[in-house]
Amino acid sequence: MDREVKNARIKETYALTRERRKSQIPLPFRMKVRNEKRNKKTGVFDFLKMCFIEGKWIWNSIIAQTDKRLGANARKLSSFTQKEFKTVTHKDRDNNDVTSEVTHLGSSMRDAVIESARSAVKGLSTKKKNNAKKKKVKMTDFVGHLKFKSEITSINLKQYGITHQISGPNSYHIQGFDKDIRVAGMRQLRHLEEIGIEYELASAVLQQEAGDYYIIQTVYVDRQKWIEYKESKNAYKHERNSVDLGCVKTATDAFGNVYNCQIEESERLKRLQRKSTRQLAAAGMDFSKKKKDRKRVKRSNNWYRTQKKMKKEYAKMDRQKEHKAIEIVHTLLSENREIIMQDENLNGWKANGHGKKVQHGVLGRVKRRLMSSPRVHVINRWVPTTKLCTSCGRMHDDIKEKDRTFICPHCGHNDGERDAHSAKDMLWLYLNMAQYIGLDGSEYKRSVFDEVL
Repeated sequence: MDREVKNARIKETYALTRERRKSQIPLPFRMKVRNEKRNKKTGVFDFLKMCFIEGKWIWNSIIAQTDKRLGANARKLSSFTQKEFKTVTHKDRDNNDVTSEVTHLGSSMRDAVIESARSAVKGLSTKKKNNAKKKKVKMTDFVGHLKFKSEITSINLKQYGITHQISGPNSYHIQGFDKDIRVAGMRQLRHLEEIGIEYELASAVLQQEAGDYYIIQTVYVDRQKWIEYKESKNAYKHERNSVDLGCVKTATDAFGNVYNCQIEESERLKRLQRKSTRQLAAAGMDFSKKKKDRKRVKRSNNWYRTQKKMKKEYAKMDRQKEHKAIEIVHTLLSENREIIMQDENLNGWKANGHGKKVQHGVLGRVKRRLMSSPRVHVINRWVPTTKLCTSCGRMHDDIKEKDRTFICPHCGHNDGERDAHSAKDMLWLYLNMAQYIGLDGSEYKRSVFDEVL
């Protein structure tokens, strides 16, 4: 009877939470575990390291037991429970089976690793069903199976108050560790209190990245209050603006403002890459052969140390790109009430000789962030925004990539810089031909567009 009462109470709580979430919006805040003496003395980093190692053991154990090659002995993912993973059999460095106790991951965290494997399988199943509906499947869309991992990079902390909890002004408590974990970034939550927005703490993610550890805390706030706060911060200079993304210049708007960003590999990273190659050559890897024909060699400890340093450099590059993308998008959204952009084919740019520009730029990040905003309208990628002359309504079909100034060959109209011209065309098309440009996913036909034009 007690169990029935408990289940009924849980069901009621879930229903209330779901109802509450309808009027709320989730905000993720990233806290970094401080690399300081206090955390080192209390054994925080040893604990977190073992959490991810034990998570890897559980994941690989699940994959090994669900392998189809086992035939009738293969288990279903739904049959796993966290209780059976108090001990795990895994491989050591010499590929021998070893049984170890799971002492750092708590029950809810073990359950989260199992759930992540189930979610991965569901994702593969969905992709397989989508492929079945397609007439032609690309090589990149083929569905494989779950593989063994050399490391896992995230563990879900599902329930605030059980798996994780704020224990001080700058500290967290995580299930399975009896000491506080000092973090940087709690001022983000204090800022919500300062601006008068109430928040509700929810699930979190424990993440490792290039040797550093993070807690990504999700909080829920009232949707309407958050929208009003964001709107109050915006000082719109323009009612409408359009943005053209490009390789030469990251973004150019209709008023000629240029937002540029190229972040290349640092000299330190290049040195580490050369060092890594030398270490592999010393271990016996033959670089004269194609990558698929090279034999695997045993990596040295020094090679793994070099890889760790390289990961840190790549993570630093990634943070710089993310910061710059946020800066560009924030400027555009805070100065313009409405933005028009085109769904640029970035993968096509990569294939056509602009791989380095796309790799070192922030085009994908800017595009993704802009397209997620309800104030941004997206034009179909096949609309000829660069070739169109809005002065005479005809196409400049002979314009080449190297031509950086748009001069119409029919009427002689000089519309200035190529990217700014393209942005102006987007704005003109949005105002005059919105129903014919495939706006926000609607149907676009070039024949109808040309006829109306």
